[in-house]
Amino acid sequence: MFNIDDFLVKFRKITIPDNEIRIYISEVIFDILKLKIEKYNIKISNNSIFIKTDNIIKTEIFLNKNRILNKINNKFINRKINNIL
Repeated sequence: MFNIDDFLVKFRKITIPDNEIRIYISEVIFDILKLKIEKYNIKISNNSIFIKTDNIIKTEIFLNKNRILNKINNKFINRKINNIL
């Protein structure tokens, strides 16, 4: 007999597309630092965020790294981001 739980298991593992996460990261950085980072300058790999930008802006991001990561991880519970590089 068919069990509905077996069918729903595949939907539990659905992840959020990287594009949505990059857009949200850009919004969080703007909210906290008032700096605009375009989504195409943000890359996500191995639970780390890589941002292509000037060193001055990177320094500001690193100084506020904990606030940014907390806000991102509170939004995306299924996907844990550990670091910003």
